[in-house]
Amino acid sequence: MPTWIVFLAAVLCVIASLTIAENCTVLEVYNAIQPIKLNPNFATCQTDSNYTLLSLSSPSLNQSARFCASSACQALVDATLTSGLLPDCKVTIGSRALNLTDAVSIASKCSRLERAVSKSEGHDTLGHQTDNVATILGHSHQLYQDTIPMPPHQTPVDEEAAGAKQNVDLVIYAAHVIPVVPRDVVLSDHAIVVDNCRIVALLPRDEAQKRYVGNEERHLPDHVVMPGLVNLHTHSPMTLLRGLADDKPLCDWLMQDIWPTEGKFVSPEFIRDGMMHAVAEMLRCGTTCCNDMYFFPEEVCSVLEETGFRGAVGQIVMEFPGVYGSGPDDYLAKAKPNLEKYAPGCHDLITATVAPHAPYTVSDKSLQRADALAREHKARVHIHLHETESECCDSEKLNRQSMSCHQSDQKLRPLANLKRMGLLSEHLICAHMTQLTEAEIDEVAAAGAHVAHCPSSNLKLASGIAPVSEMLKRGVNVGIGTDGAASNNSLDMFGEMKLAAILAKAQTLQSSSVPAVDALQMATLNGARALGLEKEIGSIEVGKRADVIAVECDSIEMIPMYNAISHIVYVAGREHVSDVWINGKHLLNNHELTTVDVAQVKKNVRKWAAKICAHRIEQKAEQAPASSPISPTSSIGAECPKTVATWPETRCALLKVLELSTARSKLYSLRAGEHLEAIIDTASVRLKVVVPTTTSQSGSKPDESVEFIKFWQPGLAQNFLVWKSDGVVNDV
Repeated sequence: MPTWIVFLAAVLCVIASLTIAENCTVLEVYNAIQPIKLNPNFATCQTDSNYTLLSLSSPSLNQSARFCASSACQALVDATLTSGLLPDCKVTIGSRALNLTDAVSIASKCSRLERAVSKSEGHDTLGHQTDNVATILGHSHQLYQDTIPMPPHQTPVDEEAAGAKQNVDLVIYAAHVIPVVPRDVVLSDHAIVVDNCRIVALLPRDEAQKRYVGNEERHLPDHVVMPGLVNLHTHSPMTLLRGLADDKPLCDWLMQDIWPTEGKFVSPEFIRDGMMHAVAEMLRCGTTCCNDMYFFPEEVCSVLEETGFRGAVGQIVMEFPGVYGSGPDDYLAKAKPNLEKYAPGCHDLITATVAPHAPYTVSDKSLQRADALAREHKARVHIHLHETESECCDSEKLNRQSMSCHQSDQKLRPLANLKRMGLLSEHLICAHMTQLTEAEIDEVAAAGAHVAHCPSSNLKLASGIAPVSEMLKRGVNVGIGTDGAASNNSLDMFGEMKLAAILAKAQTLQSSSVPAVDALQMATLNGARALGLEKEIGSIEVGKRADVIAVECDSIEMIPMYNAISHIVYVAGREHVSDVWINGKHLLNNHELTTVDVAQVKKNVRKWAAKICAHRIEQKAEQAPASSPISPTSSIGAECPKTVATWPETRCALLKVLELSTARSKLYSLRAGEHLEAIIDTASVRLKVVVPTTTSQSGSKPDESVEFIKFWQPGLAQNFLVWKSDGVVNDV
């Protein structure tokens, strides 16, 4: 029998005759990475963390020793306990005293044993693992300074025999570490050791200083170090549209402001400049990964690679022509190269997704094709879903007069329609989900689908409030997103995390709804899990990528700090983020960005702002009735002849037509010299026209620098209006 097992047996026998002393040695038991077969007489402890802490206190065990994880260790504990060799010896778990039988039952899945000298003052340890464990351990957020499990893949070493220190890429020494896993835990005076982009150790400062020397060492005596935040839903380059249109409902916001501006300005250059702007903002906010949905994904990926930022990049899919594609066939074809290049595990920073915009902009057939393409490449599907009440109600009624109605022939709520087509699965990320019944929540949970909660954007657009507390109770994986800066108007995940926590309390009238620890997990590990990256990021664990951030906690508004997790959620803000590492690379160093040229970003943003502002001023001037070059000339009854719209200018025009008789709506895009022929045979029509003017202010020649925008909704008027301009443009 190995010597260490004999030694362990002797130690356990000694414990049987000892009582607790204030200054004592602590024997800790941690669970193995791989489950082992346990004695059936033991109760099991189901936990959502990687280890359960058990401290056996004895004044006689005063020498430091370590025991590696082994099923033999657990077998010895099983045999010793069941054979009665360990009577009712006192056991300390944190500051709670238990009898040995109960304590070992709690840790019955443990197979890692190690011993370390504790301080004279004990602290409560783990909480929220199971109801029983939570009752025993309480809900505070501190561990012994000396108690942390050894890295799972490392074997114990004799430090004196080991000789020289191990050289590694990075060592971060922190006053406090919130690993997220295990849950509800704060480690004091610890170090995070990083080598080759991954975390190789998480251990007390003194031990780290003895064992490691870093090529980079960062000492953070007044900071909390934690996993980077995961922004689960955003349209990153839309930072260039921040504040463009506020205080409007979703449909008006999209149709009157966002889509026309995108149609005018979105280009590869726009995407690149906007994405660089977004990365700079997100890094300063402590975000280390985003789930993006927008146009020109190749430009987004280029910026991610250049800056070292992590992202899941979605190829948007829409039913109608846009700035990046001529229709669903084109969008899906353009998605394939990125899905192949950035397949899971193929790139350190980037994964690709398929992002059909929403049920009201994508047909059933295109949704099914997008899902099939994603499954073929083992990618996620990212979609806006159940964002507003009108989307759900009008789809269920198949109310084609509503622009929120889904592009389907089924009288179903959008979620039910996706389930009918087989899209509701663990590969689906649903953004918003403000309108859910209890039955729908259960369906989402059963399917393993994920939800991106965007509280600020949903509140600002008056879209609704997602039932987050109920979703979490029923087992739905809920992460947090900012949405785009055009609707939020920020990419601040700290603000979203706090809002997610306090909004749930107001919604349920329960102060315990979405506690701080849940909000923190939503913003980190839950987001990673939704992206299929939970084994790579989302928590500070050995073997994971080193995506970590440091938050200053010594500023006047951050003191005193009694509870680090609560402080991070309810007190800290983006201004307190001092350092950010992604994949082990230092991208924000003492508040300074290292891979982004801030001066150039500002210059580019101001350039785009000037262009967009000038364009909108021109639009407003042209909308004045006296100067409008287009005027209504006739009303036509229930039967309307074929109409032709021609734009001879170099600009793009958009026309949306809702045909009640066929219950179809279409959006047309026209460029120079193109003609649109549409047969309208309905009694009412809703349209949006964006056309260039055909005469300058002097009336002498076409002026290509000015555009005219006309929005018209006939409401109850059962007729058509034909708009003419010098016989050149006829719009239905």
